[in-house]
Amino acid sequence: KINSLQLYVEDAFEFVEYDGIMTPENVLTAEEITALDDYCYDNFIELVPSLATFGHLYNLLQSDKYKHLCEMEDWKPEKMYWLEKMAHHTIDVSNEESIKLISSLIDQFIPLFRSDRFNICCDETFDLCRGRNAGKDAGEEYFKFLMKIIEHVKSRGKTVMMWGDIALSHPDKLHYIPKDTVMLNWTYVSDPDEGKVKAFADAVNGGDDYADKLVRLDVNVELGGESSPWTPIGASGTPFKGSFDGGGHIVSGLYINTTASYQGLFGYLSGGTVRSCIVQGSVASSGGYLAGVVGYNARGTIENCMSMVDVTGSGGSFVHYYGGIAGYSNGTVSGCVNAGSVTATGGSACGGVVGCNFGGTVTDCYNKGAISNPGSHVGGVVGQSRQSGAKVENCYNVGAVSGKTNVGAVVGQDQNTGAANVYYLEGSADYGVGSTSDASGVRTAAELRAASFAETLGSAFAADADARNDGYPVLVWQVPVPDLVIGSYEE
Repeated sequence: KINSLQLYVEDAFEFVEYDGIMTPENVLTAEEITALDDYCYDNFIELVPSLATFGHLYNLLQSDKYKHLCEMEDWKPEKMYWLEKMAHHTIDVSNEESIKLISSLIDQFIPLFRSDRFNICCDETFDLCRGRNAGKDAGEEYFKFLMKIIEHVKSRGKTVMMWGDIALSHPDKLHYIPKDTVMLNWTYVSDPDEGKVKAFADAVNGGDDYADKLVRLDVNVELGGESSPWTPIGASGTPFKGSFDGGGHIVSGLYINTTASYQGLFGYLSGGTVRSCIVQGSVASSGGYLAGVVGYNARGTIENCMSMVDVTGSGGSFVHYYGGIAGYSNGTVSGCVNAGSVTATGGSACGGVVGCNFGGTVTDCYNKGAISNPGSHVGGVVGQSRQSGAKVENCYNVGAVSGKTNVGAVVGQDQNTGAANVYYLEGSADYGVGSTSDASGVRTAAELRAASFAETLGSAFAADADARNDGYPVLVWQVPVPDLVIGSYEE
């Protein structure tokens, strides 16, 4: 039985703002919605309005009339895949017109429903502060604009509902949200399998190393966020030795705030493999070996992974090592992307992809996140690369990198191991390799966005034909493969 149903709308209603953008046959009319509300009421079902008010505004923000309100300036893909409807369509929170526009949409939608509740959504604002508001604190900007939306809906006498995925990524700011706001959890399956992932972690931490076993993730999983902090899969005494295949799925809601070492989705990988997963959340600790994906990689392999995790390490030792994909690695890291920030407040070596590459290889990777360290050994891709056999190849960085000494846009300190075919965005740091003052890999944004540059990086990369990465090269695994191709031929 159903006693509550939400009607979710991004653009499929006859909003006045969409006149000329959406065709009449593709939108609901006010009469149709009120008829649906009447039908639900007659069957004891509350029809709750659910409206995209922050992200997912793709048709609106691609239009000539409102494109100036898009966070991603002058962004328009040649083709529209479902993933692009999830990213690159967040509204510009710094423009005063934005809240006026959103308020107008809300005011047109509210009168159509009997319900006293209104879902403002505010989910998946992935590109916030990655365009017009670059350099600002994404959490701060999210909550400032969120509060404007909440206040407007409450002024209309409605109880506010919202999706909690982005808010939970900034637990230090949750106190801004009024106590009467209803937080919602979303998933695309009836069983999100969070419990199964936790059971897997418990088994590894209990001594089952999963050697010679394959673990595959078949759905997106949302972990518990601040209300249920994550215990990493594997520790120094009980490492994970098997193969984990994320299947390209997203693990969101990762939240760690501790004093312990070996922190990430995986704490300690020993000779095993972690591949094809996208991790979102935050990791903070005063301990060592922190990352979004694997804290400590002992001769294992990490491939085709993406971290959208903000990593903050406050340990005072230089050798704590913090990274986006791996804090410490003497194994292989390839085909990986870091889009989260990595911050070492205590001065430990840190890098966008790997904090310390100790005799291992880091190939075919790139970093977009801001990397900062008040001390030494800070790099956009690798903080420190050392020991015989260590390699950093076919990588690039566009994220801002800051520190005191041995600061490199690609590698902070390279102890004669060699960094080859590596490049960085002009202005991201003074040098590509900090310890050798090597600036040979510097490129302008236009040069990095050129279709030929992906060929320069190698076969693991492709040109950003659909502008999913602000025009910068993407990894081949990031290019969508259509489920169906319709073509023609002639004999």
